[in-house]
Amino acid sequence: MSDNIRIKGTKKEEYKEILTGEAMDFILKLHDNFNGRRLELLQKRILRQKEIDAGKLPDFPEETR
Repeated sequence: MSDNIRIKGTKKEEYKEILTGEAMDFILKLHDNFNGRRLELLQKRILRQKEIDAGKLPDFPEETR
């Protein structure tokens, strides 16, 4: 199992059947591939929420009207 992954919370013995070394390596690859985009989208969500909080209502993009 990768040493680069930390699991928070209670670890039960039966988790070893699911969280195999191969599964954890797969999770690490997913993280490496998509974390940058995930963080970007989270930042956009924060900015969009600030717009909504300031009174800007959600609307459809002009090209989809």
